[in-house]
Amino acid sequence: MFFSTGEASGDMLAAELANAIRAIAPDTTFAGIGNERMEAAGFTLTERTTRWASLGPIEALGRIPPLLWSGVRHAVWLRRSPWDLVVLVDFGAFNLRVARALRALGYRRPILYFVPPGAWFDKPKQARAVARDTTALAPFEHQRAFYASLGLPVVWFGHPLASLV
Repeated sequence: MFFSTGEASGDMLAAELANAIRAIAPDTTFAGIGNERMEAAGFTLTERTTRWASLGPIEALGRIPPLLWSGVRHAVWLRRSPWDLVVLVDFGAFNLRVARALRALGYRRPILYFVPPGAWFDKPKQARAVARDTTALAPFEHQRAFYASLGLPVVWFGHPLASLV
């Protein structure tokens, strides 16, 4: 399975999901875009996200060209060497573009969006973009209801951090 994250919270969620999957299917192989937690969970990292986060729009502007290049490069690589499953974790500005690029390149294998964008804001445009190219795995019941109200497919699983509270 190939995972794509972009920030510390996604790195943590990806590692936890991989550990849960490995408990059921111990021979599963993981690779992806991430950081230390994914690496500790046994992922082969194709790119580190260490310098991807930014504070404010000025700092974010400098991150855009390398992020766009990374997304295109990974989409082409995944099309040429497809994995059984691609799992996008949060980080909507990047991962929605990766999903769109994969589908435009003819990628037909499953793409799951674990914690899709709009988890906090319920934006119809984002929800439709997620549903067009992926299967949404929503952490919040209200997000499941929101997707369903738009007639979009969605799976609700409960927030993985709820058990820590």
